[in-house]
Amino acid sequence: MENNFKREDLAIAGIRYYDHENNGIELSDNLSYVVLARVGEGKDARYFNIFDITESYPVFERSKCYANYTRDGEAFGTKMIYRGGYLESGPCYVLEEQLPEEIFDDVVSKEELEDYILKTERYFKDRVDIATRRVKNPFRLLSIISNDSAKKDYMNYYFTERQMSKTKRI
Repeated sequence: MENNFKREDLAIAGIRYYDHENNGIELSDNLSYVVLARVGEGKDARYFNIFDITESYPVFERSKCYANYTRDGEAFGTKMIYRGGYLESGPCYVLEEQLPEEIFDDVVSKEELEDYILKTERYFKDRVDIATRRVKNPFRLLSIISNDSAKKDYMNYYFTERQMSKTKRI
């Protein structure tokens, strides 16, 4: 596993729910965030969570050119562009932003990304695993685990409810 990445190949992605039957991503807040690394260019690009390479979710990116509009002409979001992964109902990644230039150099170490995740207010689902390895202060570790456990429980509940509603329809 690589420990250094080019900043331009990294992105912060939100985790949302993709409904394959209705061909869309549910309109909701991000349930969590992850750091994705891109391997390859253009249509051959593939993305993986640098802290859990076993995860395999569809990846989407917001179009910078096309907005979605209601029949009344109100803009309500942007077109999502599919970037790879197996399309099935369940979690998906939505590329949100590149890493901030003011925080990271052109080459970013895995340790720098871990430091960022440990400090940020946003919920990163991989934070507890990182904290368990890196945080030596037991009070800070318990604080991280306590704060993130409710968010993790909600994320798991959200996905479980959607999967259960699909099986009830059959």
